[in-house]
Amino acid sequence: MSKIDDVIKERNLKPKEKIKYKEIIRKDERGNIIQRRYPTGSEWLSDYDSNNNLIYFRDIEGNKSWFEYDKNNNLIHYLSSSGYEYWVEYDENGVETRRLKYVNGDYYLNSKYLARGVKLWKE
Repeated sequence: MSKIDDVIKERNLKPKEKIKYKEIIRKDERGNIIQRRYPTGSEWLSDYDSNNNLIYFRDIEGNKSWFEYDKNNNLIHYLSSSGYEYWVEYDENGVETRRLKYVNGDYYLNSKYLARGVKLWKE
């Protein structure tokens, strides 16, 4: 028995009420989780396309994200309600070749040849 267990037993401590922990999980017809609601009332939501690709997500703080895919189910565009956004290109083998990111008003171009990226700007 641990010291904490000893104190609980010695002082005859009991919880004031039983904790009811129940979360609700909803799934779509393909088995993807589309809602998770916690006992606190907070929840996250998601939606999927017919290929089971995540296309929308809202977290428990209300932040939203949208996702787009090409015909090969590669992610080609991501947008968040916080303003972060990026576009992705792939070669014929499905390997990512370039990524254009938009962060805090600036654009950055990354590629498999430019690991650190190049900052771009509009003229």
